[in-house]
Amino acid sequence: MKKILLILAVITISTQARAETFQKQIPQERVQAAIDLIANADCKYGLKAGVRAVYECYKHTDKNSPQFEVCMLADMSVSNSAGYYQDRHDALGDPNPYEGIPFVDNKTYLRRIAHYLALPRFNKMKEQGIDIIKYFKPNIDKVTDGTNAKCKAKEP
Repeated sequence: MKKILLILAVITISTQARAETFQKQIPQERVQAAIDLIANADCKYGLKAGVRAVYECYKHTDKNSPQFEVCMLADMSVSNSAGYYQDRHDALGDPNPYEGIPFVDNKTYLRRIAHYLALPRFNKMKEQGIDIIKYFKPNIDKVTDGTNAKCKAKEP
């Protein structure tokens, strides 16, 4: 009897996992969590700490959980900022605060994101007709702007 109950529980859980329904855009609480993730490190300890927070998020978050989207969105924001500073450096000679941080190198970033977007979670989203670019992209600037605003609010 216990074995039957255990089997039924496993079947129920796996059926529920497959039946997960996704929203068309990333929920705003995950956007806020990405802002908090970066700002809590970046505002206090600088850009490298923000990058490290993203790295640690990936390292300690289950790749199939909704929280993994927080890591990805934070990564997209940090890497987007790194690209902005690299462009300014190339065009104007301005200093690039992300210089020498391989994690945000454009090629490394693109490989990482492509790898993560191939995970089962994102394949399920695609199967449900969700455009992954539209899911993340509108919120990248929100995370960057929110992080900047949070850091400015903490300045003396």
